Amino acid sequence: MMIKRRSLLKGMIVAPAAFAMGGALDATSALAAPSPLPGPSLLDVTYPPKDDFGLVPMDKALNSDTRWADLITALKRTLPNSSVDTVLDSANRFGTDGDLPDTPPRVDHWFWQSGDRNDDYWYPQGLTTSADHLAEGTYNGREVQLLSWYSKHEKNKGVRISFVDMSDPSAPAYRHVLLVEPTGSTLTPNFTEVKIHAGGIMWYGDLLYVVDTNNGLRIFDLNDLLKVTTGDQDAIGRQSDGTFQAHDYAYVLPQSSAYNSVVHDQAAIAYSWISLDRTSTPDSIVIGEFRETEDSESRLFKWDLDYQTRRLKESNGVAHPSFAAIVDIDRMQGGTCINDKFYVVRSNTDNQDGNLLTWEPGSYVEYPMNLPPYPEDVSYDPNKDWLWCNTETNDARQVFALKVSQIG
Repeated sequence: MMIKRRSLLKGMIVAPAAFAMGGALDATSALAAPSPLPGPSLLDVTYPPKDDFGLVPMDKALNSDTRWADLITALKRTLPNSSVDTVLDSANRFGTDGDLPDTPPRVDHWFWQSGDRNDDYWYPQGLTTSADHLAEGTYNGREVQLLSWYSKHEKNKGVRISFVDMSDPSAPAYRHVLLVEPTGSTLTPNFTEVKIHAGGIMWYGDLLYVVDTNNGLRIFDLNDLLKVTTGDQDAIGRQSDGTFQAHDYAYVLPQSSAYNSVVHDQAAIAYSWISLDRTSTPDSIVIGEFRETEDSESRLFKWDLDYQTRRLKESNGVAHPSFAAIVDIDRMQGGTCINDKFYVVRSNTDNQDGNLLTWEPGSYVEYPMNLPPYPEDVSYDPNKDWLWCNTETNDARQVFALKVSQIG
């Protein structure tokens, strides 16, 4: 029988809130690593059969006979092909450090421009960095972050990605790009919004992995960035005058492939978040489930990656996870795995502070510091030993980094 999280927390002395709502930690030195909680501490973790779970590669929509790649090629005959550098160089928004001091284990942070910090129609979710893109940690010499937002407009505008140039960490320069799915035919190509939650993203080589909660993964090739016409916040795709619009965004990134989730004799996977584990051999993706309650059998998964193709490793046309475990941790918003230890951020209801915890078989630790409310996705930079995280709370949205060696 699974030992529940709250049972494990009984008797634990919790430190006062120290990382609340944009504030720095009160500590003036490195945070001491707490001892594992008393008791068996999730020793009874359950390992379902890995072959019960699969991700099947797809190159076209289920209701289409035309591959996404062919539709993208057709779109490129009409629309200028752009690059990540072009998007970064055309940044039209700027973040700020907000004059907030960093104290251990927090080592860096930034806030969105005011219009994005308190936008009721776009909510930030996923986070990945150029340390995921390449092991050296940069994209063409620049430190870059990508972050996903989902639409809360009455007319769903889908998902946008912020391309953030971190050359000046105190004033990151960024531009939003709309994700789109190619439609139509090779003679008359078109595109539409990608209407998913985009709770997590991961940038590996030229590929951007985006979780699709109920279906699996969507893949976007950053070589396929396209320049479109601006001027209409409501228009999407091909217009009557032959131009292409994307809700007034200047660039779109079309979907090039996907992985469809297939499950046997188990509950369907909720693809809530994703991250890259470069400390594993081979590199792997980490996927976790957000479940509202502690007894809902939330799970952690890992899939091995082929660093040459930048795709999941497959057997007979199916990618099976290399790790699957029922951990029963509620409200996991983001996480990753570093040297076989999972680092997870949890949200709490009613705008309460978030939590940081670690889990590995036989050990569950919740750390005596509070994160800003509603922490979301995370991304680990092994070059700096920094764990980046972003928050979605309206009017207090920030991106911050923690030094892992100062956590424990």
